[in-house]
Amino acid sequence: MAFEQVLGTITLPAAGDLSGAQFKFLVQDGTTGLMRLPTSEAEYTLGVCQNIPSATVGNDSIYQYQPVIAYAGVCRIRVDDAYAVGTFLMPEFDGGSAANTGRGTTAASTPKFARAITLQASTLTDDVIACLLLGPNPGSGDSGVSGFSGYSGDNSGTSGYSGPTGDSGYSGYSGGGIS
Repeated sequence: MAFEQVLGTITLPAAGDLSGAQFKFLVQDGTTGLMRLPTSEAEYTLGVCQNIPSATVGNDSIYQYQPVIAYAGVCRIRVDDAYAVGTFLMPEFDGGSAANTGRGTTAASTPKFARAITLQASTLTDDVIACLLLGPNPGSGDSGVSGFSGYSGDNSGTSGYSGPTGDSGYSGYSGGGIS
């Protein structure tokens, strides 16, 4: 049975009907700020939908229409195949099919898009399993998921983040001292 220990959630308005998006990855539209299913596997996902947002806004509460998105911790994710424990997952994009888009799929060929790691094995398509959500990997290299190299200086202008393997990453803090 899938378990969860969500450490962070946020509730944001939806761009449309997300009633079929429970336990799927969601993205925040860069233009409207509204939550929606991904339109490509390369989109950065904000997190995983935890509720079943109503297809229509009811008279009782506008919040019925808003997805609750887990962005940190352990949560349940619907997957597209059988996976072993320790598999890196990214959002699936299935040509716009709302039934499949947003499920977790393997990030083996593009680890830079990994947003979760499985904590339970799945045996079937559409299994819902426990996964640890991962932070964003903003680099452009495809050679693997890696972390920060650490802060390596003072506050006078450094480049503490080295980015994923094979990527120069961000230039880091470039401002002056704190006043």
